[in-house]
Amino acid sequence: MGINIGRQDWKAAMHWALKAAEADPAEKYWRYLNAADFASRDGNREAAIRYAALVVDSDIAANARFGPSFAWLQDDPAWQQLMHKVAGIREAARQAKIKASLVFRDEQKMREAETAAFMASLAEARSAQDLYRKIRQGRPVHQYPKGRHFVYAWAKLADTLEFPYLVQLPPGFDGTN
Repeated sequence: MGINIGRQDWKAAMHWALKAAEADPAEKYWRYLNAADFASRDGNREAAIRYAALVVDSDIAANARFGPSFAWLQDDPAWQQLMHKVAGIREAARQAKIKASLVFRDEQKMREAETAAFMASLAEARSAQDLYRKIRQGRPVHQYPKGRHFVYAWAKLADTLEFPYLVQLPPGFDGTN
């Protein structure tokens, strides 16, 4: 497939992309994207849209990129409809990521509030020695819920500079492995 690209034999490149799709079903939609790109470079509107439509109707649609070689199709109503569908799929994927992170964001806001309250309590220190004692002993102890996948810790950047952070772990993460 790569040999044909240098010679700009787009018909042959498209043919080999389709052969690769047949040979490896797990990668077929990526090969269809290659075929759509090659058809577009060859000026074959119908084939470019046909193979792009297969990609858009697959599970890779949110990650597929339709690059500059498709720019000449922007005025085609069928192409516009496909790109509108891709935009909808990408937005749905973005919303799913946001929804999955809401638990993390709520946890993070709660930890930030605890830390802010601790920082505010430091202003009540009457002396430098009292302030030092509060900093060393009084930082908030955070426990994360066992049902969620978070780790809360303190990062130490220097002898006197520490800050809290919260890490979201993937489901099923086992730190012992």
